This record gives sequence, structure tokens and C-alpha cells, in this order.
Amino acid sequence: MVTTAEPLSATKPTLPRELSSDSLVDRLEAAFRQSFAVLDVTRGALERVTPDWPRVDIFRWASLCEHVARRGRPEVIEDHSPLLLLATPLPPEELSPSRIAVAVLLTESNPSPAALESAARAFGVDGKQLTQWAAGRRAWPAHAALPLATAIVESLVAQQSVSSMKNQLSEVSGQLLATFEELNLLHQMTEGLSLGRHERELLDQAVDWLAEIIASDCVVARLDGTPAHTTIAGRYTPIAADQLSEFFGRLGPQAQRRSLVLNHDRTSSPTWAYPEVREVVTAPILSNGEPIGWLGALNYRPKRGAYGGGFGAVEGSLLSSVATLIGVHAGNRDLFEQRKQLFDSAVYALTSAIDAKDPYTCGHSDRVARVAVRLAKQMGCGADELNALYLGGLLHDIGKIGIDDAVLRKPDKLTDEEYDQIKLHPTLGEQILQGVPQLAHVLPIVRHHHETWDGNGYPDRLVTDACPKLARITAVADAIDAMGSDRPYRKGMPIEEVESILRRGAGKQWDPNVVAAYFAAREDVQAICRIEREPHDLDVGRWSEGDACPLEETHT
Repeated sequence: MVTTAEPLSATKPTLPRELSSDSLVDRLEAAFRQSFAVLDVTRGALERVTPDWPRVDIFRWASLCEHVARRGRPEVIEDHSPLLLLATPLPPEELSPSRIAVAVLLTESNPSPAALESAARAFGVDGKQLTQWAAGRRAWPAHAALPLATAIVESLVAQQSVSSMKNQLSEVSGQLLATFEELNLLHQMTEGLSLGRHERELLDQAVDWLAEIIASDCVVARLDGTPAHTTIAGRYTPIAADQLSEFFGRLGPQAQRRSLVLNHDRTSSPTWAYPEVREVVTAPILSNGEPIGWLGALNYRPKRGAYGGGFGAVEGSLLSSVATLIGVHAGNRDLFEQRKQLFDSAVYALTSAIDAKDPYTCGHSDRVARVAVRLAKQMGCGADELNALYLGGLLHDIGKIGIDDAVLRKPDKLTDEEYDQIKLHPTLGEQILQGVPQLAHVLPIVRHHHETWDGNGYPDRLVTDACPKLARITAVADAIDAMGSDRPYRKGMPIEEVESILRRGAGKQWDPNVVAAYFAAREDVQAICRIEREPHDLDVGRWSEGDACPLEETHT
């Protein structure tokens, strides 16, 4: 059956030809820790089959495989517990435009013989062979497979899009070498390019520079939007600022799509409505092909100070080049924001999966993330570390997806065997996230947040600062929220008891510097643990003053 689960993005990911099929398959195999076969839908041929392929007759789902190839995003095309058949489209190639990667995933640990026999019939494989294939194989939760495959595809597409955008910027830069002034201006502008910088700021700076370069009374610019933004620089403005938008509109529809140069031979016409404007050169600012504003220079003024002459191709090219750069920057910012929202959504989906797996700890990951950020702020950590801590805190327990529900939700004390199973979640979490390059910097947090200062933690028994600093901070945040929250087997501890345990454990279980940071910021931390909030932006720098972790304050 075709799974109708909502994808991570409502937009179909475009798989460009430049993207390597082998790269995508390798990413899938690294993330899922098992091999994928490749099906050529056009030729009806199964490729890249490894010995551990469970001999499933993939061609019984031929029409569904063609559907996946056409739709261009991962799908679950058969789900019969404990087996799941996952199909992921591959980038088109000249000889084989429709190829998909397929894998049979085991969705239950130690499934019963009856369940395997039923799945064998559904998948058309020999029951004994399937039992041998499933023995000792790692199980994947059915609800996690599709989001992970989609995230891998989206991340590769995003990388390719960014690379393509960089190539476009490089081509634009080459065109700006026509004159020394263009080259110098481009150099100054590109030095200040950053996706974190708004195009309004870039436009203001460009207008100031253009006013120094172009021989004119003034340079004017406008960005549409809410609110609109107008900027002017120069000696004299022949048109009032509140009339500039109307002026540009009266230049006609051609000014919305290309640079326009009007000199005295055009402005001397009796129908020209702006006698104070003798010469004008304009260029539209386009983002993704749509006008979002314009640049213009008014009244040609030779450098000697005498009137005469007019604007020409040099000024038109210069304004067009600057407008193009600003437009591409605006488009890149929009694309970056879309990709960021997609990534944020994927992270929150994984966090929700943790909460769904263990409802008794619902909200725990977000609180741990925010407490860790507050502690790190107290310790003087930088912006990159704060961002890594919030993201790592959200995902620190992702490995619990692979832990048996009966163990996670057991209301009584765990047996040694059950506790050993719980202790697997840091390494399981690392394995789940390893295939996503954007999460590489949080893997140490996920793996080591249960290490202890004295080396008696797990999984690697790291001693003191051999454990990564951010993992040590997360360990304290995790302990604070865990001790203060209700669990199936006990009520949450009073804050006095939590603080007593922290004092006794400083220098033994936890980094004493992190514990000290807690006592210096205890009111903020306790407020975070009390208040349930919607997930914050993954960029800690965007948090507002109203957030439970007030980054604007200085604590010493």
C-alpha cells in the first residue's frame, strides 16, 4: 500500500541531474545502516543488489515505484508489520531518467514467527529466508523511516541549490568587471554580504557608494514590502521622497523588467511631467524574476560641475549589476529562510517523535534545551555554542525511539537488563542522526550527555573534561529537569532536594563549573522548568526578550 503520510515539505524536492545518485544512495545507507537496492523503473531492471537483499519481488509494486519516480519524493510503498518497503527517487540520468532506491526495513525488534510469516506472504518471500534475514537485524520504527529519508533528500537538494546559487553569483561578479568603478563597488558590497544581513541594510550602503561614483544629483532606491523602504543619497533631490514611487511607476512597464536610460532628448518632451528631472537612469531589483524595488540616478552632473551630456550604458550597467546583486541576495535570504524552516520542522518532528514515544517526558527535550542554553550563557559561551546546545538539547534523547515501549513506560524500578537497554539510547541517537551533515556538530551532545565527571557514566566512561563541554552542560540541564519532573515510577522532587543532589554531585557526577552556573542563574532555570512554551527558533540569536531564557541580561 502507498503511505499517505504528510511529507516534511509540501513542495516537491527537485532532484537535479548534477546530484550524484551514488551520493544519495550512500547517504541513505549510512543513515539506515543497511544496503539499498536501485530499481531502474524505465528498463524494469534491479541494480546494485547486495547479498543481504531479502529477495523481495520488487516488480509486484512496479506501478507504485513508477509513481514514486514521477512524484519525486520518498514514499512507503508497502507496510506490513514487521516489514516496511521504503522507496526514494534518485536524480535523473541520461540513460535512465527514472530510478529509485529501495530498501526493506525491519520495524520491530525480535518479531514473532507468526508476524514474520504473515509479512513473508505479504511481501512474497520465503518465510524461512525472511526469518534468517531478520535475525539480529536492527529495527527501524515505522514512523521514523519516511521523515529521515525525506530529510536526507531535502538536505542534498538544499546543498545543490546553494551550490547553484553560488555559481550564479560568480557569473554576476564576472560581468561587473567592465569598469574599475564597478569592480571596486562590487568588491565593497560582497565584503558585506551575509545571509544574516537584510537587503535593506545592503541597499542603503550601495546607494551611498553609488552616489560617490555616479555623476548625478542623487541616487535613490526603494524596496517594496511591509513596510516599504526608501533611501536617498546625493547633493540635491529634484523629487520629494513621497513622490518617488509614483515617479518610477510613470516610467512605464519596461522599467519594471530592465534598465532604462532617459536623457534630455526624451525629457524635453511636452508630455514629460517632471521638469526638474532632466536625465534619469533606473534599474529594477528583481528577486526570483519578480520586481521587489528599484535603483535610480537623477540628473547627470559631470564631475567638472558643468551641465551637459547624459547617462549612458556604463551607468545603466552599474545600476543593473548592483540591483542584480541585491535581488539575488534577497532571493538567497528567502531560500535560506525556507530551508531553515524545513530543517527546523524536521527537528521539531523528531522531538515530537520522542514525546510520542515517552509521553511521561513530554516537553522534557525542549526544557533541557532551554536550560542548557541558559547555563551556557551564564558560562560565557558564544553564539555558535548556544545554537548547538539548543539543537542538541532538543535531540539528546532521540535514541529513545529505538527503545522498547514497555521499558520506557515501566511504572516500576527497572531491572539491570532493562536499564542496560535504556543506556543504549545515546549511541542509538548518534546513529540516527549521523546521516545528516547539518547535525554533525550536535552528535557529541547526543552521545555523551550521560557521561559523568568521575568517569562512571556511559557509553564511553569519559573522565572530567575528556567529555565535550556542551555535553557536560546538557548533562546538568537533563538532570535538573529529570529530577524535578514526574515519572511513571515517582513524583518530581522538590527544588530543595534537587539542589541538594546537585551540590553533592558537583565534582563527582557533574562538572562543578556547570553546577555553579546553575546556582548563579537558578531563578531563570527554575522559570524555564515551570513554563511550557512553543518551540523556539533554532537560532538562539532570534529569541525575543519575552522568552523564558532572557539572553539580553548579563549575569555574573
